[in-house]
Amino acid sequence: MVLVAVLSTVVAIALLTTTQNSESLYFLGMAIAGFLGIVWQRMRQISTVSDTAVRQIQESEARLQLSLQAANMGIWNCNLITGEIKWTVETEQLFGMAPGTFDGKHETFLHFVHPDDREVLEQAVQTTIQKRQIYHYEYRIVWADGSIHWIECNGQAFYDANNQPVCITGTVMDISDRKRIEIALQRQTRQEQALNRVIQTIRNSLDLKTIFTTAAQEFTELLQMDGAAIIQDLPERKCSTVLAEYLQSPESVPALKLEISDEDNPIAERLKQGELLVIEDARTLTDPVNPKIAQAVSKVPCGWLILPLEVNGVVWGALAGHKSPPPLVLTEDEIDLARRVADQLAIAIQQANLYQQVQNLNQELEQRVQERTAALQESEEKFRQIAENINHVFCIEDTDGQILYTSPSYADIWGQPVDTLYQNANAWLDAVHPEDGDRVITEVSMLRERCAGEMEYRIIRPNGEIRWISDRSFPIRNPQGQIYRIAGLAEDITNRKAAEAALQISEQNLRTIFNNVSSMLFVHDVDGTLLDVNNRVLEHHRLDREQVLKLSIVDDYSAPDNPFHLLQDYWTRALAGETINFEWKTKKLVDGSLFDTDITLNRIIWNGKPVILASARDVSERKRAQVRLQRQAAANQLLATIAQTINQSIQLNEVLETCLEQIQQFLQCDRTLICRFDSDYNVLIELEAVSQTELSLLGQTIADPCFDQDWAERYRQGHITVCDDTQSADILPCYAEFLAQIQVRANLAVAILQADQIWGLLIVHQCHVPRQWQPYEINLLKQLGLQIGIASQKASLYRQLENQLTQKEVLLKEIHHRVKNNLQVISSMLWLQTEATNHPAVSTALEDTRHRLRAMSLIHETLYQQGDFGRISFHDYVRRLASSILAFCSIRQDQINLRFRLQPVVFNLETAMPCGLLLNELITNAIKHGFPNDRQGEICITLEQVLSPESTLSTLQGLPLSPKTPPPSGSQYILTIQDNGVGIPESLNLKKLKSLGLKIAYDLVLQLEGNLELERTNGTLFRLTFSALEYGQRF
Repeated sequence: MVLVAVLSTVVAIALLTTTQNSESLYFLGMAIAGFLGIVWQRMRQISTVSDTAVRQIQESEARLQLSLQAANMGIWNCNLITGEIKWTVETEQLFGMAPGTFDGKHETFLHFVHPDDREVLEQAVQTTIQKRQIYHYEYRIVWADGSIHWIECNGQAFYDANNQPVCITGTVMDISDRKRIEIALQRQTRQEQALNRVIQTIRNSLDLKTIFTTAAQEFTELLQMDGAAIIQDLPERKCSTVLAEYLQSPESVPALKLEISDEDNPIAERLKQGELLVIEDARTLTDPVNPKIAQAVSKVPCGWLILPLEVNGVVWGALAGHKSPPPLVLTEDEIDLARRVADQLAIAIQQANLYQQVQNLNQELEQRVQERTAALQESEEKFRQIAENINHVFCIEDTDGQILYTSPSYADIWGQPVDTLYQNANAWLDAVHPEDGDRVITEVSMLRERCAGEMEYRIIRPNGEIRWISDRSFPIRNPQGQIYRIAGLAEDITNRKAAEAALQISEQNLRTIFNNVSSMLFVHDVDGTLLDVNNRVLEHHRLDREQVLKLSIVDDYSAPDNPFHLLQDYWTRALAGETINFEWKTKKLVDGSLFDTDITLNRIIWNGKPVILASARDVSERKRAQVRLQRQAAANQLLATIAQTINQSIQLNEVLETCLEQIQQFLQCDRTLICRFDSDYNVLIELEAVSQTELSLLGQTIADPCFDQDWAERYRQGHITVCDDTQSADILPCYAEFLAQIQVRANLAVAILQADQIWGLLIVHQCHVPRQWQPYEINLLKQLGLQIGIASQKASLYRQLENQLTQKEVLLKEIHHRVKNNLQVISSMLWLQTEATNHPAVSTALEDTRHRLRAMSLIHETLYQQGDFGRISFHDYVRRLASSILAFCSIRQDQINLRFRLQPVVFNLETAMPCGLLLNELITNAIKHGFPNDRQGEICITLEQVLSPESTLSTLQGLPLSPKTPPPSGSQYILTIQDNGVGIPESLNLKKLKSLGLKIAYDLVLQLEGNLELERTNGTLFRLTFSALEYGQRF
């Protein structure tokens, strides 16, 4: 019972220490295993016990059972001899079995052990038996439902008298909760260690590349990500880029330097607001940017964790990780850990930036120190070189007047050795000009009292040369601010004095030039204030200088209609150094009259400061001359236009109407007239152009009481009437009354001459107001009168020529008609002769002659019918000739059919006559010999023009040849007469012809300078190739 009580106490202690370390549990298990072994041995040895002992044992076992249940422990025993294993109910429950279901087999036990732990467990048991050690091992078991549990097993082997192992007895306890806590603690420890490594890396390194690489790797491993990246925001480029990355999954894709656009990117917007983003599945993103990024960083679907990195209160970028497969689920601890990494990374970035700034500042400070040290050394060297090499005398003396240093230039300027000053500090005064001596001594005393000042004086060098000296003194103070040295600087200003005198003379000369130039000159301050003017301004406006300088150029001198909005631009450009030239309407102050000025603005230096010099010239006369020249040019252009119109047209009335309208519009007058005279010198208004219809005088006959033969003669001799105002005193009363009747206030009249005889008058009226006629207007009207006279004479000559041409045309028609009639008479006489003769050959010859006469007659008939006596439309002539030959030969239409393929062609008479006779011979020959015995067939006549290269070029240039256009020079023509008759024998030779018709045809070919070819395929084909004949003009 004591033993049972001890076991119960041990179990209770184990229950109270379940949360302690594994070492306590180990010793507890050993104690329980030892005592249980003793109990089991004793129970086997004792066969009988008393009832009291049995009850005590049962009570102890009950207490043991309660203790095991409370400690969640089980007991096991393995018989090493039989291999039988016994488990208590608690042990079965720990293995997920119902009570009493364990079959006691070792294989069943091993089936519950996790496959990865079986081999190690077997080895641990064997080691315990062999080395007689206390057995302790932790392993995993797999329940029937698949869940995994951790078991802690403790035991001890027992041996027989021969030291042979007989059994192993021990306990098992479920330690799954403790294992989970240990794993969590280990994971937390690893995370803390990784975070410490990140912090340590940040502390030990200020290199951002190293920090980024470490942070990405630790972040990936801590959160078991597939990869992680450091992303920097680039606001100026509206995107962000990947600076560093760490990838530990083969499914991750390198994305270093990948740029991610901020536009249409909601994730970027949320990050800039400082929001932590957990994207469980990147496939759910639908914006234009991030689905592409998801494909770029991972080959498989994944989730994202993105944390903003805030540096100095601004989102610098982001720490991002991705993990597959989705969804990405993170605990609060993991998210908190990620935040801590991101915070440390942000601190690292800030520290690195600060360090870089400090480094830059240190470099800048070091560079400044070096530069200032070098500058100081350089300054000292410059001072030494300047003091020894400048033309000025530099000296330093103490407050007692003792010379401490004098530069070598003293000897050059004073002409005395420097040592004389060291011996006598006032030796320089001996060289002062006598006229300046007293003044210099007085000023020197005052300068030594004040320790500062300047003066000018003259010295006389040993050679008698006089020089001007400018002497300045200034104090030198010690660090306590007390004056302990006096520095002096003496400068030879002889040349400057001479220059000042020359400058004064130059200024006087400049002032003289300034006041006497022809242009008006205004000197303005940069703000527009008038500083000075020259005498031309005073003379032009008749004011004195004080009055002028008080006025404003813009307000007082300018006309109100000037483009003032441009003036500021002109002024600004002039201040920038540009020379500005423009025209301005200016007002005379004396009478308020306006005149045109040409103004030039220049920036110059005046009395040492920049000013604007405005040069103004009165260009009113030039402007008026320009207007006159423009009007004269327009008048010349009008005259040229009217002359061209007259030359291009022969319709006199149309030309004159156009001229009058152009004159009226150009002169802007009320009325322009062309008038003629009857025998009584009454004015006949034949043509006019008026500004208002109520001013029209067209068609009227007006009696001018002052106009007679004498006035007509004066106009013929070149008189021009110029009247600026009909109400002036020098106008004859009768003429003034006449002009008033037709509403004329000013008029201008010139003669229109034809063949040195007066044809009419060209008159211009101003009806309502007087008008001063300008010289160019008078000259224009005079020239137009000459042009209209030429036009009227040209029209008269054209009418005469037209009459002559009409008469010649009638004559030519009559000639062609008479020739045609004469040929008809001859043909009729030959027909009578044919009827009278009984000789067949003579009849045939006469008949052929009649055919030829018919061909010639038809040409003359065509010429007088079409109206063109020099050219004939040969394609029409061919149709008429061929049809007339068939009719003349009494050929039925169903026997021989005519077909034509004719290009429109125009020939002169010299070409048409032989060509028509040749055509007559060939068609007649085909009818006579090609279709004997009323044989049926057809005759095809083809005429085509083959253009020369020059003619082809003319056609390509848009100058096609019309049917009425004469054939181009060098063009060739092909005339083909083809029949499908019996054909010409092979023995026939064109050069040895016996037939008169073919001989004539051959001679006509020679006359045409052409070529005649014969083909005997499917009948007969004659092909004539020729060019149009060209003869000289007949008239």
